[in-house]
Amino acid sequence: MAGTYLDDVASLIQKIYKGKLATCLLDTSPAYRWMKEKGKVITLIEPYIEWPIIKGDTGDAQFILDGATIPSASREEYDSAKLEYKIILDAVRVGRLAQQSSSGDEFFKSGTAQNLLTKQVNGALRRIARKMHLQIVALAKSNVKQFDSIGDAIAQTTNTYANINRTSNSYWRPYVNSNSGINRSLTETLLWDMLDTLHDSRSAIPEIVWCGTTAFHALETLLRTVVTINNNDPNNLVAGALAIYWKGIPFVKMPNLDNNAMFWLDFMSDDGIILYKQHTEDFIVRAEASDSYDDHMSIAGHYQLCVNNPWKQGALLDVQ
Repeated sequence: MAGTYLDDVASLIQKIYKGKLATCLLDTSPAYRWMKEKGKVITLIEPYIEWPIIKGDTGDAQFILDGATIPSASREEYDSAKLEYKIILDAVRVGRLAQQSSSGDEFFKSGTAQNLLTKQVNGALRRIARKMHLQIVALAKSNVKQFDSIGDAIAQTTNTYANINRTSNSYWRPYVNSNSGINRSLTETLLWDMLDTLHDSRSAIPEIVWCGTTAFHALETLLRTVVTINNNDPNNLVAGALAIYWKGIPFVKMPNLDNNAMFWLDFMSDDGIILYKQHTEDFIVRAEASDSYDDHMSIAGHYQLCVNNPWKQGALLDVQ
């Protein structure tokens, strides 16, 4: 059983490594860096994330003459979207032999035990950062343990997202232009379809397009061959990722995104896209009970990615 000694070590790690996971994420994930720069990494200390939504447009504004009768008020229907936090965790082993060798040395502050613990904690934080990046940009989560990815929110139209079924609620569907999993050439027509649909039909203004490797290179090739697309800026970086601009929108090569996908993202409208954490620190350290001769400490984060209004987001899939 972990005792006071290990509890104190856990507290010390929490203090010494404050902000370290955020640093690892900034180094590891351009996706996280973009959200951080936009102020979209937010602490919400609640059991879950819940927000009210209007179930589509139910009325229309009207022109009236002075003195005319006021038209009937539209009857808006409301719903509640809800997401649970998910736990991402790595464990650090603190051997009893290491503890014994440092018993006269205040909580591993020097010597072999301290060096070993430092390497273990740094490694755990890097692994958590890597796992979080991979989950943020995934096309879909693979099990219920994971938090929702950007693909879960905006690359699907028939799944249940945030407790709302999209099959029966069209207002909750993003705009997805796919080709049934069969890759097709990226064209100017496809780009205009995405921009016009989001901008004109959904009042969304894409701020950035996250691209998989194949899609990004296809865009670069298109820029070289289509005269009307002429504002290529391949040497520019956006949030640490290589960027090409089209119509003022940065298209960034996002590591580990589905190769043939482009996610058209509006981070600001209707609160946009937020990475929530359930604690004020980046992570939580705990001394854990153990029935072995070694002790363990867990390093964990409680996170969830939230797309507040998927209707304002888009995905262009199956391009090459």
